[in-house]
Amino acid sequence: MGVRSAACGALILSSLMAIAAEPSARSAAASAGVELCVAGQAVEVLNVGVWFPAMVLEGPDALDTCLVSYDGFDSSWDEWVSVARLRLAPTANAGTATPAAGNESATAVSGPVPPGKYGCYTFDAGQTNYTFTDVEILDDSRYAVGKERGTYVLAQDGTLSFTGTLSNATGRFSIKSGGTPQIDLIFFGDARASMGCPKAR
Repeated sequence: MGVRSAACGALILSSLMAIAAEPSARSAAASAGVELCVAGQAVEVLNVGVWFPAMVLEGPDALDTCLVSYDGFDSSWDEWVSVARLRLAPTANAGTATPAAGNESATAVSGPVPPGKYGCYTFDAGQTNYTFTDVEILDDSRYAVGKERGTYVLAQDGTLSFTGTLSNATGRFSIKSGGTPQIDLIFFGDARASMGCPKAR
């Protein structure tokens, strides 16, 4: 047992030393992102699996995050994002960026939110972090999260407000270009506490 443990320890140590000796692809991507994190820079931000056009407002800070404002969304959607989630906008002119070809863009809609289950998850550095819960949209502007229920109001611009268990959240309803309805949630007014909730098929 002692020989096996020593061998495993030596293998782990040599692997860690090799990793430390070469910069990782992730730190290279983060370094490139830091260069994009300049106030006024047109960028795209990876958010719930989709590249959204945005403009950098501030940054980078000590955590290599920068404050971005999403094109076409009000300031309540501004958020601090990791530089690893940034890429240069297809057009370098600030304010004229568009999503890259082949990616789904979001379109705000008015009218009722289609009933059904919406699976909510968060993203961290462009990857799914964990599934939180299902939000079930019911008829007559009602919703359920588990056994808890509440109501929602959908404004013409696609923003959602809630009573009940989601009263600490604001939302935005949109239809992705692929036709998938989605609800995006922000909790306690903090864009870092956000979730994407596409409708289950």
